[in-house]
Amino acid sequence: MELELQYPLLTKDDCQVSTAVSAPNSSRQSSDQLSWLWSNTCLSPNTADMTSILQILHLNWLHARAQKNRWAEELELTKHEMEWTVRFYMYMATTWQSRRDSATQLSSGHCAYAEKQIICGMSLGMSQKQCSNI
Repeated sequence: MELELQYPLLTKDDCQVSTAVSAPNSSRQSSDQLSWLWSNTCLSPNTADMTSILQILHLNWLHARAQKNRWAEELELTKHEMEWTVRFYMYMATTWQSRRDSATQLSSGHCAYAEKQIICGMSLGMSQKQCSNI
C-alpha cells in the first residue's frame, strides 16, 4: 500500500520527454508540468544516477524561471506599447488640427476630412487610454 502511494500508476503523460531544452519556443510549454517521476518524493537516496536527475530538475527550474521572466518582460512591454498607441493617436489628432488651422484656402471637403481625422484620432486615443486603465 505504501508503494502505491509513493509510485502512482504510470500514465502516457508521465512518460513524455521534456523538450524544454531542445525546443525552447515550442507551443504549450506554459502549461507543461514536470512528471511525478522527477519529483523528490519518489527518489530514493540509493539512486545511482542522482546527479543526472538533479541536473534535469535544475534545467526544468531554470526553464520555468526564464519563462516567468519572459512573461514579466512581455507585460512591461505591452503596457508601454499601449501608452505609445495613445500618444500616437493624440499626436495625429493635433497634427490634423494644425494642418486644418494653417491652411488658408481649404475647401469644405478638405475641412470636413481634417475634422474627421481629428475626431478619429481623439476618439481612438481616448478609447485606448480607457483600455489601458483597466
